[in-house]
Amino acid sequence: MRHKRFLKLYEYEAKNILKRYALPVPQGALITNANRAVEAVAKLKSPFAVKVQVLVAGRGKAGGILFAASAEAAEKAAKKLLKTNVKGIPVKKVLIEEKQSIKKELYRGVTIDRFSRNYVLVASAAGGMEI
Repeated sequence: MRHKRFLKLYEYEAKNILKRYALPVPQGALITNANRAVEAVAKLKSPFAVKVQVLVAGRGKAGGILFAASAEAAEKAAKKLLKTNVKGIPVKKVLIEEKQSIKKELYRGVTIDRFSRNYVLVASAAGGMEI
């Protein structure tokens, strides 16, 4: 039996790769302890997006992304999220980022066509939670 190998990245890992190639990503901090949230956001501009880091799709719809206007609210959101499960997976990491003002969302992804054994680039003019 063949073993299937998949590359799955957390959002923060993917953003670190993008940064290495000088692509713009929001400023943020990864935390594993809610008490570090205030310290982490001290270097960031409010408002904040507080996002669970789990390897599942649909984090936003599952309540895994919260918004905070202040450092104290970001700490409260991080504490709440670090005590939860998203789609049955316990949350151990939270990414706190500067919330971005978005004009338009786009979607880009890479997947594998198993039949032709090729990579496929997927692109859409629509992005966000409904993709």
